[in-house]
Amino acid sequence: MAPEFFPFLFVAFLLGAIVMLAIGAIFVRPLQRLLQFIFSFVVKHLRAILLVVMVPCVAALLFNLWFIRQQYFLNEPMTAAAGEGDIEKVQKLLDKGASPKGYGTDGVEPAIVAATVHGHADIVRLLLSKDADPEAKDIHGKTALHYARALGDSVIVELLIKAGARE
Repeated sequence: MAPEFFPFLFVAFLLGAIVMLAIGAIFVRPLQRLLQFIFSFVVKHLRAILLVVMVPCVAALLFNLWFIRQQYFLNEPMTAAAGEGDIEKVQKLLDKGASPKGYGTDGVEPAIVAATVHGHADIVRLLLSKDADPEAKDIHGKTALHYARALGDSVIVELLIKAGARE
């Protein structure tokens, strides 16, 4: 698990705890009594306040969990598989919802660049057929076309130019 995953995990845990506290305060009598004692000035409107706070917390929690799934369980493994030349795994992850425009670990390179750098024309073709950006740049500001030309891979150069890549 990548270290950048932990802040999202912490936020998910924190939001989950807030939601659980709100649910408990709404439906569990002993917790209601404790909160009434602590917050006697808002007791009258406590349920309404907690419901109002809970809605954006649930939305943020769901978005956070979706982002974790998308980036760390789909996009990163797909970019790694593209670099390794594992077309079956790339296809499987795309079918599960990985973005053909997604970046790998730490946002260093998009899948199309990873496939190009390692000379996997079949994966470049697959990613382009799924609307990958032929002009996506890596962390150094270089595109797949740049790498394909530098490596002398005419097949990938042709695929990228047909897909609209420009220099």
